[in-house]
Amino acid sequence: MKKKEDKTLIILVTIFILAIIGLIGNKYSITGADITATDQTESKVVINEYIAMIKSDGLSEINFGAIEADQIENQNATNNTFFGNFDDLTGYNLTLNSNRDVGICLQADSPLSSGPNTIPTVGGYSYSYCKDDDSATCPIVDGPSYGDSSSPFTVTGSYENPLTILGDLQDNDIVHFRFYLDIPEDQLPGTYINNILFKAYLIGVGSC
Repeated sequence: MKKKEDKTLIILVTIFILAIIGLIGNKYSITGADITATDQTESKVVINEYIAMIKSDGLSEINFGAIEADQIENQNATNNTFFGNFDDLTGYNLTLNSNRDVGICLQADSPLSSGPNTIPTVGGYSYSYCKDDDSATCPIVDGPSYGDSSSPFTVTGSYENPLTILGDLQDNDIVHFRFYLDIPEDQLPGTYINNILFKAYLIGVGSC
């Protein structure tokens, strides 16, 4: 009788231990179902205004060529002659993209320099311009002019806003430039380089 009771007790203890192991396994199972919760939050941004400038291929460099003369006034940049087709990538063209009216400024970052030697920009580096295909205000090739034959605009070391003569610029307007350079007397030989910087800004928001 004693042996039967001992056997029954062993069975009950074994069942109890297995039940405990089962509960622990269900709670801490590595291979069981993944319990997760998900939620989401919206991200939002509102773009009120945008502005962009697209340079033509020709405006990637303003080249006045190799000059042999000792002194020259109003030397045309080489791409000044590409005129009439404002979609022509060879001309000095800037296309504006914006949802607001735009103004443009330009400046030189320094005088044209070759080592210690310089060609002054103020009074020597000038430009004319027109908007789209408005032939009444477009510059001529043989000298600085814009429509009424007034003096050209001088490139300086600070931003200026000459394009107000044509009114505020709008989306997809194309501005055509021509550039001219005066070479002083006895200018020493060299390859003279500087950068012309263009800046577009939103009318009523930014400025030169």
